[in-house]
Amino acid sequence: MVYLIAGMIAGLYFAKPFIHLIEIPASGAFTNFVLMQPTEIVAIYFKVALYIGIVLSLPALIYNLWKFIKPAVPQGVNVSLYGWGASVVALFVVGTGFSFKILLPSGYMFLMGLSKEVALPMITLSSYMSLAMSILVIGGFTFEMPVIAALLTRLRIITPRLMMAKWREVVFGLCVIAAVVTPTTDVFNMMIFALPMIALFGVSILVSSVVYKIYVKDASGEPYGN
Repeated sequence: MVYLIAGMIAGLYFAKPFIHLIEIPASGAFTNFVLMQPTEIVAIYFKVALYIGIVLSLPALIYNLWKFIKPAVPQGVNVSLYGWGASVVALFVVGTGFSFKILLPSGYMFLMGLSKEVALPMITLSSYMSLAMSILVIGGFTFEMPVIAALLTRLRIITPRLMMAKWREVVFGLCVIAAVVTPTTDVFNMMIFALPMIALFGVSILVSSVVYKIYVKDASGEPYGN
């Protein structure tokens, strides 16, 4: 909690440039935002500060989470906190970058094109920032799949065989998630989000296989699970 509060304080300082940065993906769709209430900007700054605080405190949150689960790690399993933590942060950045550069611009262009056919869009800054930051967070955490698969394999919770056996259910679930989080209702924009997630699941299987072969497989060559 202390790390989150410290991150939020820093987030308040960077809130204004961050808002201008997040407005960039929508620049091709619309340029003017509106505020419906005089105090609305206060809530926006708080949301932005909370988002920045979560991102800045992510390394500390990972460290404390690891301290919590470390006693449950099987004996003989050595896990490098710094290596795994760096991978988590790196993939989160890649995921938010993908959402920022591809998903948000295409989604808003579609929505504004659809809206202008029937009405004059008047987008509040609060609704835009809430949706944009939600998609950035979801994109960041979605890209954590390879790291999560590798860690669960290292901890002997899942196996590559299990992941391959359940691929149909996983792909269906990822498509459902993409349909929910995509800011449009058309299949094209849904697939922009779904296809990378499916590809990441394939990468997760490969990563799990490598981790399994190097670290986990018993000396007898027998797998520890299905």
